[in-house]
Amino acid sequence: MKFEFSEERARALKQRWSAVRESMLGPATERMLDAAAVGAGMRVLDIAAGAGDQTVRAVNRVGPNGKVVATDVSGEALEFAESEARASGMQNVEFRVMPCEALAEPDASFDAAICRNGLQYLSDQARGFAEIHRVLKPGGKVAAVVWSAPERNPFFAESFAIAHLRLKSHPPRPDEPGPFRLGFDGALRRALEGARFGDVSVVAVQAPNIFASAGEALEFQRQALGLLTQLLEGMSEADRADVWREIERALRAFERDGSFLAEGELLVGSGSR
Repeated sequence: MKFEFSEERARALKQRWSAVRESMLGPATERMLDAAAVGAGMRVLDIAAGAGDQTVRAVNRVGPNGKVVATDVSGEALEFAESEARASGMQNVEFRVMPCEALAEPDASFDAAICRNGLQYLSDQARGFAEIHRVLKPGGKVAAVVWSAPERNPFFAESFAIAHLRLKSHPPRPDEPGPFRLGFDGALRRALEGARFGDVSVVAVQAPNIFASAGEALEFQRQALGLLTQLLEGMSEADRADVWREIERALRAFERDGSFLAEGELLVGSGSR
């Protein structure tokens, strides 16, 4: 299944769920930027930029003498990200529709490359990682955030499992594009090393899923998990509603003492050209 990142989803992430996503993704995002050594005056490639949260952080780090090139396969998401950046007065950022597997950039043209939760969806993983290696300058760094293994992310994994069970389909195999593809044992390290990156490091970062209730958590999944909603699109309206009810029942397991907390884990992988 092709992962589509629409403007509607980008707007929901930005406007409705920014605080939730900050607690979930913020620490790993900062770890990623540190691992890529993103700093003043650098030229940085942001792959699968989506709504552009991490793009803004990178722009702030490189400053007026640096530049960030934000890419994605979704023109809709990039249009939204660009409009938000321009409204904030950011000039040192460029947005380009471009797949990671075919980067229309010269060899050795970036000081650093970053990607937050996008590399696991590459249709040709080896080619995508090789392209990142190609466009980095000698000594340039890559750093990426991906979801860890399904068992370490039950908040998402259980919902996908319910959907696949109802659809009588199988979750993506570890060698197929999917949300947890690079979270399986050693997968991210192997991908980086296979693309000839050196000084490879992979660290786990906690990514708690904090909500007021299971109902709010369900609302987040319906609005923010584009891949899950796409998975259910072929069902009838009644069957789809039934699946969401089943997912909400599963989410109630994470309610405790009037609050909702589901542990999660992200991996931050990095390497040098």
